[in-house]
Amino acid sequence: MCTSLTYTNTANQHFFARTMDFPTTTPWRPIFLPRQYRWTTGLNETRQTTQAILGGGRQPIGIDNFLMADGLNESGISCAELYLPHAVKYAPTAQPDKINLTPQEFYQLGSW
Repeated sequence: MCTSLTYTNTANQHFFARTMDFPTTTPWRPIFLPRQYRWTTGLNETRQTTQAILGGGRQPIGIDNFLMADGLNESGISCAELYLPHAVKYAPTAQPDKINLTPQEFYQLGSW
């Protein structure tokens, strides 16, 4: 199971750390998404960032877009994709009148 922690020191500097306890089939690499970057979600919807995002992820074979697992935006909001077996439930299909996201797309949503 992956774990993460955050820490703020006495100078009000924020730190974020995590473990990664799951194997991947494609190499991880740094990923940078500039402001106003347009991307297609795993559900084939187009979205656009409002802030730049820097993180790490991978580009699986046969998929045009990156799957960013960890990152932070210009405001300093960070996110980590943690592997928690049996602790989450995903809808089997897209839900009408909802913003539908795959797990890798949650923090890329442009409304931050």
